[in-house]
Amino acid sequence: MKKTILFMLISLFILSGCTKENMVEPSPLLTTSMLTMHASTDNYEEFQQLFVNGMNEKLIKEYFDTLKNKEKQHIEASIPNMSLIKYADDSALLVQISQNTDTGHYEVFNVIEVPQEILNYFNESLIHTLDISN
Repeated sequence: MKKTILFMLISLFILSGCTKENMVEPSPLLTTSMLTMHASTDNYEEFQQLFVNGMNEKLIKEYFDTLKNKEKQHIEASIPNMSLIKYADDSALLVQISQNTDTGHYEVFNVIEVPQEILNYFNESLIHTLDISN
């Protein structure tokens, strides 16, 4: 509960300091943070607005319930910033990125080859979630 309140206060501080000249840029990290915040505060309306238009409502509700349950259990979490690079030969690399606190730029600090069985799992899961109409 204390983590949730602290997270909300930090988010409010960031958002309240935003003017048109000093707007917080959308980012994967901010979107993911907002996703967890809305789940932990039981704000389904805001939660579902973070998803692609036309996304399967049952799937969004399932994600909401999953995140909400994790937050209720007070399980400590981190939100690493990663990108998956998929190649035509059915291989992939996972690139871990970190924001440099001095410059604000994002920098690569790790690249790993994704094992085929994990890539297969990603492919199956991503195909399922990208089918937004079902």
